Amino acid sequence: MLNRYPGATDTEISALETRLKSTLPPSYRNFLTASNGWCKLDNMIDRLLSTQEVDWLASKDQEGINAWMSGVEMGGG
Repeated sequence: MLNRYPGATDTEISALETRLKSTLPPSYRNFLTASNGWCKLDNMIDRLLSTQEVDWLASKDQEGINAWMSGVEMGGG
């Protein structure tokens, strides 16, 4: 079976860490070397992003963060 998501290279992982200005956890680095992204896993997880797509949540979905924070404030904690 053809792997649709071959592992990320060290260069791709390093570029991601540079872009995020953060070091990835070893377990996530290991996952990325095995598969640079992943297709739909189940009804709750649409897919896992590749090194080219990963970004901080605030850059990807600030609206979702705002909605979450509104719920936290309304719930008192």
